[in-house]
Amino acid sequence: MRYKFTNPLLEKIASLCITQLRWFPIDIKVSLQRRQLWGDVIQECYTLALEAFARGLRGEREVSNYCQRGLYACLKAYGYAKAYGWHLREVPETEVEE
Repeated sequence: MRYKFTNPLLEKIASLCITQLRWFPIDIKVSLQRRQLWGDVIQECYTLALEAFARGLRGEREVSNYCQRGLYACLKAYGYAKAYGWHLREVPETEVEE
C-alpha cells in the first residue's frame, strides 16, 4: 500500500516515517505479517506522517523521533514488549479487562 501526496513536504515526511520500519527486527515483521497486522502498521506510519505535518514538525530528527514514538506505542498496543529484545506478550494489553 503506497499513498502519493501532492505536497512535496508531506511526501518527504511520509517517506521518513516509512523508513523507520527498517529498524523493526525481522522476527517482529514476520510475526506482524502472520497476524495480518502489517497493513495496519503501514497505515499507522501514514497517520503519524499526517500528524507530524499538522504539528509543524519539519526537521528530519523531529519527524523521525515522533514516528519512532508512535510506532513503539503501536507495537505495545498489539502486544509486543521490549525487554531484552522484542517479544510478543502472552496476553496483549488490549485484551486485558479491568
